Amino acid sequence: MAVAEAGASTIVVPLSSTSETHLEYLVRNTQSCVLRPYCFFVSWQGVLTLAYRGFPPALVSLKQQIGDFYQSLPKESPGSRWPKTSLAAVREGRRLTPAQLQRLNDICREQSGIFQAPGQVKAQAVLVDALSTVVYETRCLERVVSRRVVQLQQPADLSGASADEAARVQGVVAEADDDNYWFHASRDGNRDNHYRNPALGVTLVHELACFQQQQPSSTTQPPASAASGPRASSNSADGNTPKSTTLLSSNLPDSSTAAAPSTSSSSSSSLAQLQGSSGVWSAALPGIVSKFRAAVDAELPGLYAWFEEQSLHVTVRAIIV
Repeated sequence: MAVAEAGASTIVVPLSSTSETHLEYLVRNTQSCVLRPYCFFVSWQGVLTLAYRGFPPALVSLKQQIGDFYQSLPKESPGSRWPKTSLAAVREGRRLTPAQLQRLNDICREQSGIFQAPGQVKAQAVLVDALSTVVYETRCLERVVSRRVVQLQQPADLSGASADEAARVQGVVAEADDDNYWFHASRDGNRDNHYRNPALGVTLVHELACFQQQQPSSTTQPPASAASGPRASSNSADGNTPKSTTLLSSNLPDSSTAAAPSTSSSSSSSLAQLQGSSGVWSAALPGIVSKFRAAVDAELPGLYAWFEEQSLHVTVRAIIV
């Protein structure tokens, strides 16, 4: 047994096998789960993100266990307390104007309507069936030194985020409606060089397999090993990964006429759709992101540097920053 001190209490945890670290042990004993997209969002410093509806219970528990056991880890930053995928950063030397921020907010609302479309739940949802501990050379993970991929427990827990987790995301997104939000969206820092210049670190992430390869057209869900993409069995030391192929969906509804994301919960109906669907996880997501990117570039050409699709991920917990 191993003992970790947590304040005044003592946490006793079983020792993992000698062939794996305790972090890998914690990850391996975490249940597979699902992240559901919520909306596109202009984060601080103008970073464009895809926000999810909150961390599901399995990942909340894992994050807590990591923090309890590894007392020397840096305090978790606000940015990883809500699940998101960073898509693009403002180019170096540029700054958002109030008018540009307003237009971006409009585009985010227009393009996020698709996440409310009935029958699209599984095609948009991200199946988290593996996590990667990545030693990176750049913060956007476009250059990777090594990665260790650990499969999660099956079957997947399809439960949605708790009310508290959902409220956390909704609170962050609601900041964009504040009259003073331009101050945060236009502030210095987190330009494209911040993400792409050399900066060694270690992070625990879920890498978005749907952006790694062309999704199959079959309506049958592939086995877990295939659904995890080419990185699932990777333990690469050079960080080389194949170029991604974006799935462009020609049948996406016109999100400009769809409603903006609702803050009311529809988790029970969404859960039923996930349980009753036989489609491919995340099959529609690359096309939705591609459409969002095209809308931004058409309105504000040259303002944003978009991260390589093969590097897109969701951060679960930073380890060394």
